[in-house]
Amino acid sequence: RDQSGWECCISVPLVRPDMFHLLDQWDQYLERFSDGPMWDPVWHKFHEDDHNCFSFCLHFLNSVLEAEGRSPLSREDFTHCFILPKMRRVSKYTTLYQHIQKHQYYVVDRQEDTTPTS
Repeated sequence: RDQSGWECCISVPLVRPDMFHLLDQWDQYLERFSDGPMWDPVWHKFHEDDHNCFSFCLHFLNSVLEAEGRSPLSREDFTHCFILPKMRRVSKYTTLYQHIQKHQYYVVDRQEDTTPTS
């Protein structure tokens, strides 16, 4: 809904690649869910324990699971399954990025050799 302010966020895909045909349905779920009380674009109701981005995502995901007749995820399961794998990847990326900045690497695309070989 808000087009700015998300420059430093991590995208955590919740739909598996083999389930991309459900993206339109998920968009509809999200549209309905964001009309409810959990969505607070100006952060008036923010609370670090129970009303934040994490809780919004978890409640949204659990509403989708409920609509599909599946069991909800706990905070721990959600963290273990979705958040931690991405955080590990971000940590590796950040470490590599900082190393490249510190040692001033310059990376270019490798051009294919067009000279014929004999």
